[in-house]
Amino acid sequence: MTAVKPEEVVLGEISGVFGIRGELRIFLHYRESETLRTERSVIIVSPEGQRREVQMVVRPGAGKRILAKIRGVETPEDAALLNGWEIRIRRADLPPAGDGEFYVQDLIGLPVEDETGTHVGTLAEVVPGAKDIWVVEPPEEEGQPTGDPIFVLAEPGNILKVDVPGRKIVIDSGALSGAL
Repeated sequence: MTAVKPEEVVLGEISGVFGIRGELRIFLHYRESETLRTERSVIIVSPEGQRREVQMVVRPGAGKRILAKIRGVETPEDAALLNGWEIRIRRADLPPAGDGEFYVQDLIGLPVEDETGTHVGTLAEVVPGAKDIWVVEPPEEEGQPTGDPIFVLAEPGNILKVDVPGRKIVIDSGALSGAL
Protein backbone atom coordinates (compact mmCIF):
# COMPACT_ATOMS: atom_id res chain seq x y z
CA MET A 1 0.00 0.00 0.00
CA THR A 2 1.21 3.53 -0.66
CA ALA A 3 2.28 5.78 2.17
CA VAL A 4 -0.52 7.61 3.93
CA LYS A 5 -0.43 11.37 3.48
CA PRO A 6 -0.30 13.29 6.79
CA GLU A 7 -3.61 14.96 5.98
CA GLU A 8 -5.37 11.58 5.56
CA VAL A 9 -6.53 8.91 8.00
CA VAL A 10 -6.99 5.25 7.06
CA LEU A 11 -10.46 4.02 8.02
CA GLY A 12 -10.19 0.45 6.75
CA GLU A 13 -10.32 -1.49 3.52
CA ILE A 14 -12.66 -3.07 1.03
CA SER A 15 -12.74 -6.81 1.67
CA GLY A 16 -15.26 -8.22 -0.80
CA VAL A 17 -18.51 -7.99 -2.70
CA PHE A 18 -22.00 -8.26 -1.24
CA GLY A 19 -25.14 -8.99 -3.21
CA ILE A 20 -26.09 -8.09 -6.76
CA ARG A 21 -26.29 -4.28 -6.55
CA GLY A 22 -22.58 -3.51 -6.29
CA GLU A 23 -22.40 -3.28 -2.51
CA LEU A 24 -19.10 -3.97 -0.79
CA ARG A 25 -18.05 -5.77 2.36
CA ILE A 26 -15.61 -3.58 4.21
CA PHE A 27 -13.38 -3.84 7.24
CA LEU A 28 -13.30 -0.70 9.40
CA HIS A 29 -10.59 -0.24 12.01
CA TYR A 30 -13.25 1.24 14.28
CA ARG A 31 -16.49 -0.43 13.24
CA GLU A 32 -18.64 1.51 15.74
CA SER A 33 -17.74 4.81 14.08
CA GLU A 34 -20.63 6.90 12.78
CA THR A 35 -18.32 8.71 10.33
CA LEU A 36 -19.55 6.92 7.20
CA ARG A 37 -23.19 6.36 8.26
CA THR A 38 -24.10 9.34 6.09
CA GLU A 39 -22.72 9.59 2.58
CA ARG A 40 -19.41 11.40 2.42
CA SER A 41 -16.37 11.83 0.28
CA VAL A 42 -13.54 9.35 0.86
CA ILE A 43 -10.38 8.43 -0.99
CA ILE A 44 -9.89 4.82 -1.98
CA VAL A 45 -6.38 3.63 -2.80
CA SER A 46 -5.53 0.45 -4.70
CA PRO A 47 -2.70 -1.85 -3.60
CA GLU A 48 -0.74 -0.41 -6.55
CA GLY A 49 -1.31 3.19 -5.40
CA GLN A 50 -4.10 4.28 -7.76
CA ARG A 51 -6.27 6.87 -5.99
CA ARG A 52 -9.95 7.70 -6.50
CA GLU A 53 -12.20 10.09 -4.63
CA VAL A 54 -15.67 8.57 -4.24
CA GLN A 55 -18.91 9.07 -2.33
CA MET A 56 -19.44 6.26 0.19
CA VAL A 57 -22.02 5.34 2.81
CA VAL A 58 -21.95 2.32 5.13
CA ARG A 59 -24.55 0.27 6.94
CA PRO A 60 -24.42 -2.71 9.28
CA GLY A 61 -24.92 -6.14 7.74
CA ALA A 62 -25.68 -9.48 9.35
CA GLY A 63 -23.48 -10.34 12.31
CA LYS A 64 -20.33 -8.27 12.41
CA ARG A 65 -20.43 -7.32 8.73
CA ILE A 66 -20.20 -3.74 7.60
CA LEU A 67 -21.50 -3.07 4.09
CA ALA A 68 -20.81 -0.06 1.90
CA LYS A 69 -22.21 1.53 -1.20
CA ILE A 70 -20.07 3.68 -3.48
CA ARG A 71 -21.93 6.01 -5.81
CA GLY A 72 -21.47 4.75 -9.38
CA VAL A 73 -20.61 1.16 -8.45
CA GLU A 74 -23.73 -0.73 -9.54
CA THR A 75 -22.72 -4.32 -10.29
CA PRO A 76 -20.86 -7.10 -8.47
CA GLU A 77 -18.28 -7.01 -11.26
CA ASP A 78 -17.61 -3.28 -10.66
CA ALA A 79 -17.42 -3.90 -6.92
CA ALA A 80 -14.98 -6.82 -7.34
CA LEU A 81 -12.50 -4.47 -9.02
CA LEU A 82 -12.20 -2.57 -5.71
CA ASN A 83 -11.41 -5.56 -3.50
CA GLY A 84 -8.33 -4.84 -1.38
CA TRP A 85 -8.51 -1.06 -1.80
CA GLU A 86 -7.81 0.99 1.31
CA ILE A 87 -10.40 3.54 2.52
CA ARG A 88 -9.05 6.92 3.63
CA ILE A 89 -10.61 10.20 4.66
CA ARG A 90 -9.22 13.69 4.99
CA ARG A 91 -8.26 14.39 8.60
CA ALA A 92 -10.11 17.72 8.35
CA ASP A 93 -13.35 15.77 7.75
CA LEU A 94 -13.01 13.87 11.05
CA PRO A 95 -13.86 15.07 14.51
CA PRO A 96 -10.85 15.66 16.75
CA ALA A 97 -9.92 12.66 18.89
CA GLY A 98 -11.44 12.94 22.37
CA ASP A 99 -9.75 12.36 25.72
CA GLY A 100 -8.18 8.91 25.71
CA GLU A 101 -8.82 8.54 21.97
CA PHE A 102 -6.36 8.67 19.10
CA TYR A 103 -6.04 7.87 15.44
CA VAL A 104 -3.89 4.79 14.87
CA GLN A 105 -1.59 6.44 12.36
CA ASP A 106 -0.69 9.03 15.02
CA LEU A 107 0.78 6.18 17.09
CA ILE A 108 3.08 4.76 14.43
CA GLY A 109 6.66 5.78 15.14
CA LEU A 110 6.08 6.65 18.80
CA PRO A 111 8.70 5.47 21.29
CA VAL A 112 7.53 2.64 23.58
CA GLU A 113 8.76 2.16 27.13
CA ASP A 114 7.80 -0.05 30.04
CA GLU A 115 6.46 1.26 33.35
CA THR A 116 10.01 1.67 34.69
CA GLY A 117 10.90 4.05 31.86
CA THR A 118 13.07 1.53 29.99
CA HIS A 119 12.93 2.14 26.23
CA VAL A 120 11.79 -1.09 24.53
CA GLY A 121 11.36 0.11 20.96
CA THR A 122 9.15 1.98 18.54
CA LEU A 123 5.58 1.22 17.54
CA ALA A 124 5.90 0.04 13.94
CA GLU A 125 2.46 -1.33 13.13
CA VAL A 126 -1.02 -1.90 14.50
CA VAL A 127 -2.54 -5.14 13.25
CA PRO A 128 -6.32 -4.72 13.45
CA GLY A 129 -8.57 -7.47 14.71
CA ALA A 130 -11.08 -8.25 17.43
CA LYS A 131 -8.25 -7.06 19.68
CA ASP A 132 -5.52 -5.12 17.92
CA ILE A 133 -1.94 -6.31 18.11
CA TRP A 134 0.75 -3.67 18.38
CA VAL A 135 4.08 -4.50 16.75
CA VAL A 136 7.02 -2.89 18.56
CA GLU A 137 10.35 -2.83 16.75
CA PRO A 138 13.29 -3.11 19.18
CA PRO A 139 15.88 -0.34 19.39
CA GLU A 140 18.83 -0.41 17.04
CA GLU A 141 22.52 -0.52 17.82
CA GLU A 142 24.92 0.34 15.01
CA GLY A 143 22.04 0.27 12.55
CA GLN A 144 20.89 -3.23 13.51
CA PRO A 145 17.84 -4.20 15.58
CA THR A 146 18.73 -5.51 19.04
CA GLY A 147 16.15 -8.28 18.89
CA ASP A 148 12.97 -9.53 17.29
CA PRO A 149 9.79 -7.46 17.04
CA ILE A 150 7.54 -7.61 20.09
CA PHE A 151 3.82 -8.30 19.61
CA VAL A 152 1.62 -6.79 22.30
CA LEU A 153 -2.12 -7.41 22.61
CA ALA A 154 -3.64 -3.93 22.82
CA GLU A 155 -5.82 -4.15 25.90
CA PRO A 156 -5.99 -1.94 29.00
CA GLY A 157 -3.81 -4.16 31.22
CA ASN A 158 -1.03 -4.15 28.64
CA ILE A 159 -1.22 -0.56 27.38
CA LEU A 160 -0.76 1.70 30.39
CA LYS A 161 -0.51 5.09 28.71
CA VAL A 162 -0.76 6.59 25.25
CA ASP A 163 0.49 10.17 25.10
CA VAL A 164 0.41 11.35 21.49
CA PRO A 165 1.32 15.01 22.22
CA GLY A 166 4.10 13.85 24.57
CA ARG A 167 5.20 11.27 21.97
CA LYS A 168 5.25 8.26 24.29
CA ILE A 169 3.55 4.90 24.80
CA VAL A 170 3.93 3.02 28.09
CA ILE A 171 3.27 -0.71 28.22
CA ASP A 172 3.28 -3.12 31.13
CA SER A 173 6.52 -5.10 31.32
CA GLY A 174 4.39 -8.23 31.88
CA ALA A 175 3.04 -7.74 28.37
CA LEU A 176 6.62 -8.06 27.12
CA SER A 177 7.29 -11.36 28.82
CA GLY A 178 3.94 -12.73 27.68
CA ALA A 179 4.15 -11.16 24.24
CA LEU A 180 2.58 -13.10 21.41
